[in-house]
Amino acid sequence: METTRICTYDIETYKNLFLIVFFDLNEQKHYVFEISKRKNDIYELFMFLKSCSLLIGFNNVRFDSPLINKFAKLSVSNYTPKKIVETLYHYAQDIIKNGIGYNFNHIIPQMDLFLINHFDNFAKSTSLKVLEFNMEMTNIQELPFPFNRVLADEEIPAVIDYCINDVNATTKFYYHNLKGIGFRKKMSKVYLSNFTNVNDVKIGEIILLKAVAKEMNMDEFDVKKMRTIRKMMNMSEIILDYISFESLEFNTLLNWWKDKIIFQTKGQFSEIPLDTVQPLLPYCNNELKKKKLKKLNIIFDNFQFDFGTGGLHGAYGPGVWYEDEDEEVILVDVSSYYPNLAYANKFHPAHIPIDVFMRVIHILYQQRMKGRDEGDEDMVKGIKLALNGALYGKSNSEYSFMFDPQFMMLICVNGQLLLSMLAEQLVLKAKAKLIQVNTDGVMIKVARKNRHLVDQVTQEWMRLTSLKLDYDHFRMIVQRDVNNYFGIYTNGKKKYKGAFDYNYAKNGEWHKNFSMLIVAKALEAYYLTGIDPETYIKSHGNIYDFFLKTKFDKNTQLIAREYDGERIVSQEVLQNITRYYVSKEGKTFIKVMPPLKGKQDDRESFVESGYLTSEVNNMADRNISAMFNNIDYDFYINKVKDITEKIDNSTELKKHNIILI
Repeated sequence: METTRICTYDIETYKNLFLIVFFDLNEQKHYVFEISKRKNDIYELFMFLKSCSLLIGFNNVRFDSPLINKFAKLSVSNYTPKKIVETLYHYAQDIIKNGIGYNFNHIIPQMDLFLINHFDNFAKSTSLKVLEFNMEMTNIQELPFPFNRVLADEEIPAVIDYCINDVNATTKFYYHNLKGIGFRKKMSKVYLSNFTNVNDVKIGEIILLKAVAKEMNMDEFDVKKMRTIRKMMNMSEIILDYISFESLEFNTLLNWWKDKIIFQTKGQFSEIPLDTVQPLLPYCNNELKKKKLKKLNIIFDNFQFDFGTGGLHGAYGPGVWYEDEDEEVILVDVSSYYPNLAYANKFHPAHIPIDVFMRVIHILYQQRMKGRDEGDEDMVKGIKLALNGALYGKSNSEYSFMFDPQFMMLICVNGQLLLSMLAEQLVLKAKAKLIQVNTDGVMIKVARKNRHLVDQVTQEWMRLTSLKLDYDHFRMIVQRDVNNYFGIYTNGKKKYKGAFDYNYAKNGEWHKNFSMLIVAKALEAYYLTGIDPETYIKSHGNIYDFFLKTKFDKNTQLIAREYDGERIVSQEVLQNITRYYVSKEGKTFIKVMPPLKGKQDDRESFVESGYLTSEVNNMADRNISAMFNNIDYDFYINKVKDITEKIDNSTELKKHNIILI
């Protein structure tokens, strides 16, 4: 039989049901196979699997595919259908409990959208149900019956409907991932590796590994085992000797760093014991956490610079900055900051020779520039992941061949101090006002008459550091804080972040919170065109932009409760992942959590305190017009106004918590 089918699929296992649903991407057709007391599709499923060349799923590499392998073995045994179902059920529970290991041999090639999107990373963890919300699926459906239930025959169709819905969600998500899948196919061909189910970060690390192994003339397996372990690090030997400041604030920070001897990277930027930061306390925000300095920071020119392993961050505060005939808004940005910083100063992990590491950076950077000139977006992305992601990002991971804590500190500390130098000089010599600093750039507002001073500062900084600075010019920046802002470049392009961003789907950021995107859209309309938030929100025509979701763990319940005064009239348990909107008529959503240790009563809290809500998990046959009439517009308008009032009323200077402790 010819193996040509490419299908999305999903499996459900119960004590008395083994169910697998496929969707053939070429035929655009579902295939349902069931093994139960009422139906035996063992032979039909076995023959269908023989026709498949690729199976696409969600977390299928570590769950569904092992079940297929197990089924293939059981199907040619003398087991009865009942015994096969029971065996597969127990095997599924064992996989959930113990996993399968990473060297599992799949009898049918697998593409796992869960792994491709790095959802196995805790910070990006996203379930298929959340994706159903994010993709605006008609139906957001959780498993209709507990997994350990013995199903009645009449209950099986509901499980089939559920499984089909999951396959439809997987199929839709597959189409959203076509660009990323194409990128992996190309990188697999270029680097002779199978990147099918590898996340972006790991792809970058493998590209870097291959380059290092080639230049060291070593086997990749041997390079993978390399590490540099540090018992101590003298910061005076780490900090570049050409770093200097004019201000008392930054000089205090610089001297503080130079006096330090550290034994690990943890705890150098946050939750710092107060007895170790005494010299900094007059010049920083003294906010505490667990009686320690919450984060390493310095306040200069009424602007707080926050230092951390993720880079330098800071924002003047909420406000709006426009370019005009007298002033301009400029982002001064360092080109490929961390790899070029390492190259310019010959920073390298101690276990990789200087000449080798410098050649690797140079070769990869030239490949990236060649890809850019040729319009090869995939190559540019791959090399960027290696240089910007793996080179620094893996330097503090003991699981990576890049591990050398001192190399990490060389880039991290010097990178932030050099950017602080640039910011200080722009303030002192170009009379610029800081708007924000962020990892590799400084955003300023400066008088056009002082533009030549900006150029003088940047030219001197580039001469000193051997790094390249670029300018990005903005018409407008709207900022709540460093993580929430919206900007328009002078060429018309836009930049969004945080509360102002509604482009998560377009940018492939599926792990982000897609709830009430109407708020971000109303903010943009207000600052871009001056449309009043109330007018924009009440005239908005996409009902999905008003939806929110709950996302609770298995130990928490969501209850929709109806009150008559303080008396509970009725209540029902809803899905833990539930789609809803805030409504004029509806029910009160209650989050119910287990009692605290030593207590007996469950803990309850309102999901939307002071507001009613309406559940809309299934949008089939809904009266959209009636839903619009039921929306409590005040809730969404107030969400927008909470942000605009902070921004529009931010005329006073920021006040910092500077207290001598």
